Amino acid sequence: MKIYINTNKLTDAPYEEKSEFPFSFDDSFVDEIVEDIVQGTPTCYLVSGYRGAGKSSFVKRVESIARKRNEPPLFIHLNFTKYKSQDFLLRKLIRAIYQSLVDGRNKSVYDRLLKVEEREIDENKTDTLLKRLYDQTFHEDIHTELRVDEKTKTKSIDFDYLLFGVFVLTGFVSVCNFFHIWSGTDQILSIITFGASIIGALSQALSIKYRKERKKSFTKEFQRKSLYDDEISDFHFSTLLDKFFKHCIKLVFVFDELDKVKPQEVDPLINEMKPYLVSGKASFIVVAGQSLFYKYKSAQSEDDAVISSLFSRIIHVALPSVDSFRNLFDGLLNKSRTDNPSSTEYQLFLDYLIFRSKRIPRRFVNLLREKVAWNDDKSIGFEKDNPEHKQASVIINGILAIDNNEVAVNFEDGARDFIIMQLFLKAEIMLTKRLGNQTFTIEDLFKKESDARQKELQQS
Repeated sequence: MKIYINTNKLTDAPYEEKSEFPFSFDDSFVDEIVEDIVQGTPTCYLVSGYRGAGKSSFVKRVESIARKRNEPPLFIHLNFTKYKSQDFLLRKLIRAIYQSLVDGRNKSVYDRLLKVEEREIDENKTDTLLKRLYDQTFHEDIHTELRVDEKTKTKSIDFDYLLFGVFVLTGFVSVCNFFHIWSGTDQILSIITFGASIIGALSQALSIKYRKERKKSFTKEFQRKSLYDDEISDFHFSTLLDKFFKHCIKLVFVFDELDKVKPQEVDPLINEMKPYLVSGKASFIVVAGQSLFYKYKSAQSEDDAVISSLFSRIIHVALPSVDSFRNLFDGLLNKSRTDNPSSTEYQLFLDYLIFRSKRIPRRFVNLLREKVAWNDDKSIGFEKDNPEHKQASVIINGILAIDNNEVAVNFEDGARDFIIMQLFLKAEIMLTKRLGNQTFTIEDLFKKESDARQKELQQS
């Protein structure tokens, strides 16, 4: 049998506002979180859920709604796969603030920042500080200042005494020679000589230059180099938080992929971040897997555990319901080409996919992609009267009954999903053994629990 798929909607990428995201969200709950972030004071949230359940997509949906507000917060995304040091962490934070601020989607936030600081001098502006710190996160940037002050005063007179004396003496001799002719000198020549002497003496006297300068030298030199270490980066990051908080611009840091950090690295990361998480200057959304959720729950019974008082709200992204997968599958079908899409065989095949995916959206989409024939017809072929499909459908309906009658009425959020996942894991062990004509006991189920859990984590 064949079914035909609308592959444009078959995506496992996180939610984007203009994308064909296959799953829907509870808009009332999304709006509630947006109001909490926009109207409330800065705080710290924990977003929990199984890998592939749509945690990142949920946060992106919240961001897309919050960005439409009159004074939207600035969402700053950071992906964590490992933790190195505090300096490495703070560099990532500062770099992410700048990259988010200059993102075109956040232009209104950037313009608002420039407007509130337009009267400040450049070196005091948040924008200037952020640009300089951003450069320093990539390479060593040495900023040097050199100032020199010097004052000079001198006194001097520019006058040629010798030449002036020659003119005066020549004039005197000429006068004497006029009244007492010596050596037969002609009086007319004496008069000419006297006149020339007078002119020369007067011109020399008129060319006297008087310059008064008082020289006193004083040099002051100031030199400063910028440094970048743990304490200084901590100071700069705290300064940035203070500046944005002062200007009423809300920052929302999103720590994503935290479930991929090694367990032994999570505690040092949380300890380093705690002063900022509870600073009240910015909001933090920690997107983590079930392991951190379990750690948080167990910390409630520990004496003074760091993580126990860290989060003001736990946001659990639950596994979608069976009906959600059925609605998704119905929307993916090309019904004009698929014969009788509501037939029992199609429903059995769908239940088999839900069982194999364990209600994890990303895995469900990947299972469909694996089976698509990527040619012109984009069809999925499957065998009619497949016993594995029938047994998977029975299990799905059995788990659904247990969930509705027992689990949902006694547990909620992460605890409910944990129990449902365990039912899927145990059912998979039983089905595998039965299809292989093997027998099993209760001891086998519990003995294989750790192996099944490890397999589950690896596949996700």
